[in-house]
Amino acid sequence: MAVLVGDLAFAYDASSLLRADERDLSLDIVVVDNDGGGIFNFLPQASSQPRERFERLWSTPHGSDLVAVARAYGVEAQPVEDMVGLQQALSEPEAPPGVRVWVARTSRGDNVKVHERLWSAVGAAVAGLGE
Repeated sequence: MAVLVGDLAFAYDASSLLRADERDLSLDIVVVDNDGGGIFNFLPQASSQPRERFERLWSTPHGSDLVAVARAYGVEAQPVEDMVGLQQALSEPEAPPGVRVWVARTSRGDNVKVHERLWSAVGAAVAGLGE
C-alpha cells in the first residue's frame, strides 16, 4: 500500500513512525516536499504582492531534511529525483515488509505552472461540450 502526503503533514505526524518496525505494516509513504506551504501559491495573494511579503505571511517553510527525520525514527527513507525513480521504487516486486518513506522535492513555482498548463488543457478539451 502507498500513501501520498505533503511535507507539513509528514513533519507534524512524523512521531507516528516511532516503532513502526514493530507493527505488521507494508507501507510506502511518498512525501511531496516543497518546503511547506506550497498550496498557498495557488491563491491570488501569491501574485498580487511582493514575493518576500507573500513568503513571510503565507509560506510555512519547515527547512527540514525529511529523509533524515524518517531515518531518525528507524524507517528506511530515500529521496526520489523524478517520476521514473518513484515508479521504480514503488514497483519493487520483492520489497520487504515494513514502512518506507520516499521524499520527492518539488518547487512551489513549478508546481503552479504545471497546474496552470493542466487547467488550460482541460478547459480546451471541454470547451463547447455542453452546447
